Amino acid sequence: MMKNGGWGGKAADQDLSSISSKLESVSLPGDDAVSAVSSVSAYPVSAAGPGSTSYLSSGGTETSEEEDRLPQSEVSLMQKIVRTKLVTSKAEIEVLRQDPFSPLHSVKSFEALKLKPLLLKGVYEMGFNAPSKIQETALPILLADPPQNMIAQSQSGTGKTAAFVLAMLSRVNTSLNYPQVLCLSPTYELAIQTGEVAAKMGQFCDDIKIRYAVRGEELARNHRLTEHIIIGTPGKVLDWSTKYKFFDLSKIAVFVLDEADVMIATQGHQDQSFRIRNLVELPVLEL
Repeated sequence: MMKNGGWGGKAADQDLSSISSKLESVSLPGDDAVSAVSSVSAYPVSAAGPGSTSYLSSGGTETSEEEDRLPQSEVSLMQKIVRTKLVTSKAEIEVLRQDPFSPLHSVKSFEALKLKPLLLKGVYEMGFNAPSKIQETALPILLADPPQNMIAQSQSGTGKTAAFVLAMLSRVNTSLNYPQVLCLSPTYELAIQTGEVAAKMGQFCDDIKIRYAVRGEELARNHRLTEHIIIGTPGKVLDWSTKYKFFDLSKIAVFVLDEADVMIATQGHQDQSFRIRNLVELPVLEL
């Protein structure tokens, strides 16, 4: 029996090529079409040709005038190709999620992050049994070596603060007695809240020190901060770092802008945050 290299295989390839070309002309111009098919909404997908528009039915299959004119056997094969590509794409994504070097990498347990034992103990003490959705995707990126910058958006209560606080605590080098991590918050209350999460998560890491840079916190002139993590508001941080020289922004290795949309939308905070970021000189992990 002849394989694909013979006339039978060539004929099959020609038939498949012919059907594939029709498939493309109907509703599958490329990967975008496959993405559209995975949806179940009834919005227009891609144009099948001049004057025709394809839609998704409630069952998630495309219909168009040109498709209605195709033989049933070709329509069946087209649907099979689409389903196969969707299944293959899903399988590829799952493989990438398991690859530590992939941007899609995620974890299902805190043990998989290879945290310091005392930090892991603090995580469990807070009641976290397994990473939330945002944590399982964000933490492998934030804890990667070399570190990678990230912008994350999530609803309140989903574990976003715990994710970046865990990254902050993990990046501290306790053998260096100066600020290495800076977290900016738009308000006093939010800065205190973030600090409380950090203190609770790092409760067993006695060698990690945290300092608030918020209203009411005053230091003597010529004081030099030795705490590893600074959590504060932009105005206070700018005064402490540029006016009073309490710490050196150029040595900051992790820079967190909490509630970044609020910070950027508020004129005063925006200017101060940009000034602070521009003074951070080291290759920095930005969250």
